[in-house]
Amino acid sequence: MKSIVCVFCTSLWIAAIIQLHCGGNVRDVEAFVAVAPYSKSLQHNNKNKGTQRNTLLRSTATIGNKNRNTNSRLFSAGGTTSTENNSENDNSKDGITLLHETNINRSSTRTNATLIFPPFGNLMDVRPGEYIASEAFTCRAPIESNNRDSMQQHRFRVKLYPRGGGGDGNGSKPRSQSQELVGLYLEYLGPDEDNNNNESSKNKEESVRATFSLRLKGQQQQRRFDVEWMAGMCFVADPKNTNLNQGFASEFGAPLMQTGLLQEFLGIVKKDQIYNNNALVEAEVLIHSTALEEALLEESAVDKNMNIEVQEEELSSSSPPVSSAGGLLSWNTDIRLREDGKTYAHDTKSVRVGKIVVPVLSRLSQRPKMFEQGAYPGVEYRILRILDRDGQERFTSCPGADYELKPVYPLVAQLERQWPVRVNEQDIPKLYTPSMYNLLSAFGSLFTAATGLFMAFLLSQAISLFFIPSKSMDPTLKVGDVLLVDKVSSRTPFRKNKVGDMVLFSPPSKLQEIVAKNGGNLKSRDLFVKRIAASPGDKVTVYKDGKVEVNDQDVVAGRRDLCEAEPLRLIEKYIEPSKDQIINPKEVFVMGDCSSVSVDSRVWGPLDADNIVGRPIVRLWPFDRFGKVE
Repeated sequence: MKSIVCVFCTSLWIAAIIQLHCGGNVRDVEAFVAVAPYSKSLQHNNKNKGTQRNTLLRSTATIGNKNRNTNSRLFSAGGTTSTENNSENDNSKDGITLLHETNINRSSTRTNATLIFPPFGNLMDVRPGEYIASEAFTCRAPIESNNRDSMQQHRFRVKLYPRGGGGDGNGSKPRSQSQELVGLYLEYLGPDEDNNNNESSKNKEESVRATFSLRLKGQQQQRRFDVEWMAGMCFVADPKNTNLNQGFASEFGAPLMQTGLLQEFLGIVKKDQIYNNNALVEAEVLIHSTALEEALLEESAVDKNMNIEVQEEELSSSSPPVSSAGGLLSWNTDIRLREDGKTYAHDTKSVRVGKIVVPVLSRLSQRPKMFEQGAYPGVEYRILRILDRDGQERFTSCPGADYELKPVYPLVAQLERQWPVRVNEQDIPKLYTPSMYNLLSAFGSLFTAATGLFMAFLLSQAISLFFIPSKSMDPTLKVGDVLLVDKVSSRTPFRKNKVGDMVLFSPPSKLQEIVAKNGGNLKSRDLFVKRIAASPGDKVTVYKDGKVEVNDQDVVAGRRDLCEAEPLRLIEKYIEPSKDQIINPKEVFVMGDCSSVSVDSRVWGPLDADNIVGRPIVRLWPFDRFGKVE
């Protein structure tokens, strides 16, 4: 009896070890197909899926850091995969089943994989920034010809970051440890050399165009829901070739939830349950052929009797050809336009899944609708998915397609919303690349600055502000007054200089010499303000005491002695007396309203009329003396 019990216990112990090492299979393989995605805007079209061939995938999850070859611990994982191919033949070769399905675009193949990751307790043993990776699973590329030798298979694996790392899905650096998030990422490992036939291996590509969804299955005790990331990328096998700005990456994904919520998400309510429930991830990968996508568009255009040649001629006559590579790209050319002028398709190099684009307005009236949809003009977005008019996923853009867009950098709080947003391409007036938009913005800024400087220059030639620094015009103009000066009228040939006019003028050479002798320095741009006391043809007599007679009439008493007299009368030593001086036709005799301190024509003689540059219009400061200057 004891031996039976021992044998029985030993059997149970061995079974437990096998179970721990190999893991369990997911029983309900197809259940995830019918589960509604977490995001309402990202619903799958699961009608007419067709027959799927399921095979057991033994997947080993490994813990590592960003280095692909670093493994520190092994966990057993079970899973299933299924592949759909949209070929016209239903054949089998090397254990691969090709299925025909009429309701799915023939330009892509779909592979589904269910992966089992370690339970919550093991996930929390992983350090921040480290990941757990599944073993590679194979996805088959669509056949671009009737030649079976052109078939190629690609290897992927899923990375799970339990405690942060991997970035935010837009190429940003991993988040800090204080913001631990659970992230899922799809990594491309390159073509499957073991399963690819010899002919395709010779010409194997080191990149693949794929859209995918990664769904973390919820196991909550009450209301269950999943979290999902759906996107696409042109995957490259060598991480050195990663260029997210151009839509190339070796791995791509995003954080899905805060690490603190993972325990409840996996249905863990007690501490002794942390090793009970494995984390389940469902991956769906679609491999696309851009050549087949374009061929199908052309087929559809012919079926609908579209006169392609006429449309091409009209387009070529209305706009010059542009280069899809951007070398001859006009600054305002929509990147969706093709170089060959075809209107039934878009430029597949410039507008595809994974690329960064910038929506741009063509009219200001389009702004409210774009803001309502979340396609903010001037913001850089990454195209996560493209769906055609029938709701089928594509890798390249086509007329009437829907884009699912997500900003590549955080926006201000007023513009944030639930990302991604789905926008029809026809609702985007123009689409630019970031470099085009930045160049356009730079030219716009440069043009605006140049226009502003030019307008400021023109304005400075027409009017300017003048600050009164001395008491020579007191009390009419006091120290500190700010004047608005007209600089146009003095240059017109019809304007005559009249006695009593207040004028601004540049200093004549004699005045500059006087200032220089007294240790000062005047520039040609320095201006003075005085009042005209005598015009051309008038007879002027200047006395040593500062008295002035114009045509035998005193012009100082009652008109030029409005301020208090300067006690030392220093101005008299600079005055040069003259008798019966006749003012020349192109000269005027100017004086200050405060003659006892004003250095004017009594000192340096008549002023050449060409030196007059303006006339005061309005006193702007101080406000209590605001008004016209007379």
